[in-house]
Formats: sequence, structure tokens, C-alpha cells
Amino acid sequence: MLRCMTNTKTAEKQDWYKYIKYVEFAMRSSPISGTHITPFEAARGRLPRLVIDNPLLDSELPESLPMEEHVAEVKKLMDTAERELFRAKEKYRKDNTERENAVRRDEHFLVGGKVLFYNRLVGDEQDPSKLKLRTALYEVKEVKGDIYTLALCESPDVERRAHVGQLIRYRGGDAQDFDASPEESPVLDAEAAKQVFEKMGEGRFAVFVIKGESPSNLRVAEVLKKDEDSVRIWYYVDRTGKNYDNAELTPGLRRLVPEWYDKGTGQVNLRPTSRDLNRGNLVKRMDVFAKGDIEIVLANFAMHSDGKIPDVQVEKIEKWLRRRSMYDERALRALPGKVARRSSTSRSGSTSRSGSRAARSRSRASEEESLFESAIRLRSALGDQEAKS
Repeated sequence: MLRCMTNTKTAEKQDWYKYIKYVEFAMRSSPISGTHITPFEAARGRLPRLVIDNPLLDSELPESLPMEEHVAEVKKLMDTAERELFRAKEKYRKDNTERENAVRRDEHFLVGGKVLFYNRLVGDEQDPSKLKLRTALYEVKEVKGDIYTLALCESPDVERRAHVGQLIRYRGGDAQDFDASPEESPVLDAEAAKQVFEKMGEGRFAVFVIKGESPSNLRVAEVLKKDEDSVRIWYYVDRTGKNYDNAELTPGLRRLVPEWYDKGTGQVNLRPTSRDLNRGNLVKRMDVFAKGDIEIVLANFAMHSDGKIPDVQVEKIEKWLRRRSMYDERALRALPGKVARRSSTSRSGSTSRSGSRAARSRSRASEEESLFESAIRLRSALGDQEAKS
């Protein structure tokens, strides 16, 4: 509408802001298709009064209503608008349902079948930026209409309910971890995983890996609350600004601090002061995991006061990494000495390359020297023959 007004012959496009009030008035005085009344009438209780609606004589002007009658009229119009809007909404929803059902295919899963459960986890009001999609392999235990009761294949004692729209038929084998073959899967069996999970204690620290990520992405967190099938944690990160988001940092080099972030800007604060905390803008970086969502490396340990992981626990983590590296080479990224090995390898490689270049240059020089000496001898021999002749 604003474009049409500015495209007329008598209007200028740079004067578009002058026409906004007229466009707003036209929209507010036009009936809405769903409610059949104008926005002006719903808000004021009457239609907008134009200049042409007022007679020239004052005696013929419409009389103003008392306050009680005007309020009753406005309430009546608001009820009418709400009723008509609800009716239009239901009609729109019904039309959409019929249109979607026309191309939708029903999916049914039998008890005992394997399915992939796509669980989209959204953080709470303290952490709204956490939006993840976690996939796990489940077995169907019970079916009630569109609601399925599932048991986690890795831990059969972990059960959850899901809508059929969150499930996809699994077409693989019976592997516990569908990202690895059965003979190569280093995942613990159900009973061992359950025992490790039970070792986690509130107020203590744990090291874990989120399933589906690289085994070198070691997360350290404090256990805030542990239930039978889930755990709520508070992340701890390295206190240096360049490494705080490096999950592959060697565990022995980490100096951990609790992770805070500003709920307004999302900026991480590694060393908040008491003044920063009293403002109320900083919140803890927390998360909630089900028993089958994580693989626990260390279930329960106490951290040093300077944020250092005890050496005994570091040795256990490195042992776990070396064991996992037999099945997944990415685990080597978090082991110590990676940079030194890389630098020594590069130095040895550069030394060998420089030595080979020097050898090639010496051989090339000797060849050039021999060719030069041959040319001198040939020239002298030709000169002697010419002198004899």
C-alpha cells in the first residue's frame, strides 16, 4: 500500500514517511477477515469518525454515550472479536490438518523392534541457547496409540516414552552402538555402564564424553543433581581465554574454573567478581543428560583448589584415551606429547629434506665440474692436433 502511494505521479519516493499515518489509518479502519470488525472498532468501541461523517449543523451531531454504555459496547465488541477469531483459527487448523494428512504416511512399529529416537533437548530458562539433537538406539517395549515406551539398547533399565513422530525405523544390525561394528565397539555393557553411572555423586566432579562426538572431546563438570536415569551437571572449563572452549586440551594441562555466561549477551565469564554475580545477569552453564547420552570416563573425583585434576586421575583418563585410540584414532588428540611429536617429526623431516637437497646440489656440482674438465681436455687435444698438422 505504501509503495502504491509513492509510485503515483504526484508523490515522491523520498517522502514515504509522510504517508505512513494514512496507511496505518486505512489498515485500522478496514475489517479483518477473521473477526469481520475493524481494529479501530475493537479497541475504541466505535468506527472511526471522518470529517465527511459530521453534518454541517451542530444540532445533528451524534450524541455521546454515557461511560457505562460505552464500556458495555466495547466489551461486547471484544467478545465478538474473540469469538470470531477463535472460529477462524479452528477453520484454518482444520484445513491445514486435512492438507497435511492427505500426503502423510502412517508409520507403525512392533514390540521388540529397533528404532532410532531423535530427542531434541532445549535448555531451560537459564540456558536457552542449548539446543541439541541427540540420537540413540532403542527397543520398543509397549505401544499405546501414538505413544511408545522405549528401552535403551545400551542400558535396558533406562526407559522413556516418545511420540511416533520422533521415531525412525532402524535398518541396521543388533549393535549396541550403531556408529561402530560389534567387534570394534568399546562401549561398556549395560551392567557395567549402570555401575559406573551409580558412582557419580552430587558435589563431586566427573569426566565424560557426549556420545556421537569425538572421544577426545573430554568434558569436565560438577554433578549438581543425580536421579536414577539422569544427571544435572555444571560445566568446568580451562581458565585461559584461548583454551576455555578447547575440549581436546590435555587433561593434565587444564586449570579448571566453573563456566558462567551472561544470559543477555551469551558472553562467557571465566572469573566473575562478587559484584558481577550480585547483578543477576550471570548464570551457570548447566546441562541435563540421560544415562545413555554420555560415556563416563571418570565418575567421581575431587579437584585441587587451583583447578587441577589430580595426577592419579589424569593417568586414568590417559589410559582410557589410549585404550579408545585402538578403535578411534581421534582419541590421540587429547593425549600429552602430541605437539612435541609433531614438532620433532617436522624437524626430522625438514632435516632429512635439507640433507637430500644438499646431496643433490653436490652431485649436480660434481657433474658440472666433470663436464667442464672434459670440455677443457677436449679443447686442448684439438689444439695439439692442429699444431701438428
